[in-house]
Amino acid sequence: MMTPFHLAAESGHHEVVAHLLHLLAQQADPQRKQKAMDLRRGSALFLAQQGEHATVVGLLTAANQEQ
Repeated sequence: MMTPFHLAAESGHHEVVAHLLHLLAQQADPQRKQKAMDLRRGSALFLAQQGEHATVVGLLTAANQEQ
């Protein structure tokens, strides 16, 4: 199952990824946030890296460092 977050990361839609990261940052439960960022097929970061979407990779890397 692909979430909108993962589809946006895989497709390089950095505006959508940035917006969804903002919404995830507002979540009170860090485990829920991590679960949203991970996926059986690969993490959103992995999908963005595979698609060579540098802007999305930067957004996701920064979000991971804030945790």
